[in-house]
Amino acid sequence: LWRSLIIPGWGQFHKGSYAKGGIMLGGCALTAAGIIFCESMRKDCYAKTAQTHDANLLRRYSAQAANYATARNICIGAAAALYLYNLIDAVAAPGARRLIITPAAYSDNSLGISASLKF
Repeated sequence: LWRSLIIPGWGQFHKGSYAKGGIMLGGCALTAAGIIFCESMRKDCYAKTAQTHDANLLRRYSAQAANYATARNICIGAAAALYLYNLIDAVAAPGARRLIITPAAYSDNSLGISASLKF
């Protein structure tokens, strides 16, 4: 749990669930980038409203700023949900399988079962 609190996905990587860890880490990075981008664009739209007196441009920039604020809030919600799922998964999921059992074919044309133990 403490690993995933520090860096999302670290707990999954530690348990051997590399795909899940990559999804958690990448998803949190993408949502953080979305938050930063949308907030930057929202501020830019508000800055443009201060530079014009045209009513049509003011309405357009205000609408764009509102849309970027909505997108930012959606990214914040998605980041929070993914981070919370990351914590729950780090505690509750069993991790990667350590014992792998597969069918095997031998050189004398017989069949059997092969077991592999991962450390």
